Amino acid sequence: MEPTSKFIPTAKAAEYISYSRRQLLRYVEEFSIPTYGPRKNRFNKDDLDQFMANPFFFKQKKKQIPLRKKRGFTPISIDREC
Repeated sequence: MEPTSKFIPTAKAAEYISYSRRQLLRYVEEFSIPTYGPRKNRFNKDDLDQFMANPFFFKQKKKQIPLRKKRGFTPISIDREC
């Protein structure tokens, strides 16, 4: 009998939630679903269940980069004496 693990590889995780592997990886990027393991290719079944129940639980707001203030253009003159 095979021991059951909470952590499953990417292909099995995609099958578990009935998505393609590519779509799962898109959702990992978009919704910040946690990944585990040294190569970040394992998923916790509890996290996948939570994602399927409420995907926006994992949605994080992107950091907003402050815009630079516009100060206008100041022309400079260059004297060329060659």
